[in-house]
Amino acid sequence: MTLSWLRGRSLARAGLGLGLLVGGGGHVAEVWAQSCRAPSLLTDGASNVANEQRLCTGPWVYSAWQGYPCDPAAGPQCQGGATYQVEPVPNTCRNKAFGGETFRQDPYYTTISGKEWAQYGCWPGYGCGWDGDTDFNQQYRQCADFQWDMEQQKLQWYRDNFQDPSRPVTTQLSETPTVYSAWVQTGNYQERTFTFNCTLTFNNVVSQWKQKADASLCGVTNTVNPRHPLLLPTLRYSRPLLTLGSLKQEDAAAEIRDASLIDSGSPRCTTRDEMPDTTAAQAQAKYTALQQELATGVSAAVAGGYEDDTFRHLIIGAMKRLYELRGDLLTPAQRQEVEGYYRTRPEYEKNAVRVDPTINFWWYLNRPDPKVRPDYFSVRWTGRLTPQFSETYTFRTESDDGIRVWVGGSLVLDTAAAGITFQTLSGPSGPRTVLVHSGQKALVAGQTYDIKVELEDWHSQAGAMLWWESPSLPREFIPSTRVTTSAGEPGFLGEYFDNYGFTSGVVCGNRWTPPRLSAACTGDASVQAILPGLDLDLSLCQRMSLPHTSAALAATKRTTCENLAMGIGTLFDVCGEQQATAYELEYNTMMLGLDQKALAAALAATPTLSAATYNALQAQQQSWHDKVSQYIYHGAQPGVRFTNSYQQAVNALSAAPHAASSLAQ
Repeated sequence: MTLSWLRGRSLARAGLGLGLLVGGGGHVAEVWAQSCRAPSLLTDGASNVANEQRLCTGPWVYSAWQGYPCDPAAGPQCQGGATYQVEPVPNTCRNKAFGGETFRQDPYYTTISGKEWAQYGCWPGYGCGWDGDTDFNQQYRQCADFQWDMEQQKLQWYRDNFQDPSRPVTTQLSETPTVYSAWVQTGNYQERTFTFNCTLTFNNVVSQWKQKADASLCGVTNTVNPRHPLLLPTLRYSRPLLTLGSLKQEDAAAEIRDASLIDSGSPRCTTRDEMPDTTAAQAQAKYTALQQELATGVSAAVAGGYEDDTFRHLIIGAMKRLYELRGDLLTPAQRQEVEGYYRTRPEYEKNAVRVDPTINFWWYLNRPDPKVRPDYFSVRWTGRLTPQFSETYTFRTESDDGIRVWVGGSLVLDTAAAGITFQTLSGPSGPRTVLVHSGQKALVAGQTYDIKVELEDWHSQAGAMLWWESPSLPREFIPSTRVTTSAGEPGFLGEYFDNYGFTSGVVCGNRWTPPRLSAACTGDASVQAILPGLDLDLSLCQRMSLPHTSAALAATKRTTCENLAMGIGTLFDVCGEQQATAYELEYNTMMLGLDQKALAAALAATPTLSAATYNALQAQQQSWHDKVSQYIYHGAQPGVRFTNSYQQAVNALSAAPHAASSLAQ
């Protein structure tokens, strides 16, 4: 379980947020651009060592040691944390046995809130008065419960990793006075709300270990085998999008300093972001390395706890990006192999789009949809909510990992905010540890509100559940009788993305997702014959039109992409214009991008287009026009959707510097 929004915010502070990458010098660059053109030296603020600033869009594979003889955060004299270097002098290193040098306090807090009701009545032997009851909005009822829960989760971890042998880690609980609202009376009932805050502080947490020269505690020196004989090296795989510096921050046992101590060599980025690819030899060597990673790395990754399909997804994504950037430098066999991956493992903006009657899912370690991998995915549910009562509703979620809920444009709960609790529950497939959170919003009966729910999953278990309740409505999963999609279908529209951050794959501006077509359309034999290939080819072709893709590679695919007008014409004929419009719009956008790319490449080669080049580009435009006219509009005047895109391409070519003799007659 990972608090994905909390983690995302800490990454943003370090310069690796999901929206922007911020370099040490203040440089800002879009993540998708960095993913497309993998950087070699980006800092996340965690290190000033250039070698530790390399970013890996996939997982790092590195060695970790079963043991802790020497802290890898020590200076260069403590190489890798596994050996004690006699030279140079002074030969010092840091070790927990030396005790702590500086200490800190780590506070954790939650807010407990609830509501009290009281009823006026008379009871034999007691007289008349108010007798009430209490309901809590949070899992915890008192600060002692919060203290017990947090100590179960954190105390042993602190003692194992951050405790000075002579100064044990302790805890201190404090709570704020309870704040009550005024009593509000309705008939024989009155109610009021209350809140109070609980803070549990872990004291004596070691911030820095003392430094000392002691070979018996730091390890041994062995010129034949520099590894400590009692330590066993193991391979680990990090989560994606880390620099070596940030990897060191996350895993104190990471062996990232001395390549001689690691069986597989120095820590390597599985997606090979650190390898150059500017020449044909370099690009082909990088592709071969990725092939080898895919062939031999999967079993090791799975043994190290990394999910099989997630690992394959990232490596294949890196192969696709290399193909898009340097495809003209790869061998024909390499290009053919990766083009097959676009068909077997397509990347869409949304990998799955479906209607979910309720949000009541616990997938454990499984995938939420056959088209989505089981780790590092995200889901967005949207709908139109119509309540039955004019009351304050409480929305409650259970999730793994981060979840947020908006109602009527207002954020009503967010697991990145204070007040979340953890709870271990039983389930049909075993126990599950969930994040429990709730929030409130007043709603008016019969009025329609937009509702949006976003879930981000990182690793291990996954799930999302959403209830609502009010004074007149017992707690229930929000039913399809009370929420519809924007198209009027009962339930939530679920959009499933094959990546955290509501994108899919290791993508660079991907935009195409096949629309949901009617059963009458997809049930037609002619549509069944062409639709799967059309979706996959359109996905590949829109990649070719994006700015980062090699213009030389895109030129080799132009005819194939242009011919997709034939399949789109079949959809127009069978399914009607309303359902086929999305395909035509993407086709026009893709063809316009290919035209612009070809023109830019020609102008990069020469400031003034020759007559032959101008005529060739003009002929390409005419071929595009003819295909649309023939197959989509069957000889009739093309519609405004096509005309707008086509005219942009014509205008751009006409405005380009060109030889006078090349003007169209």
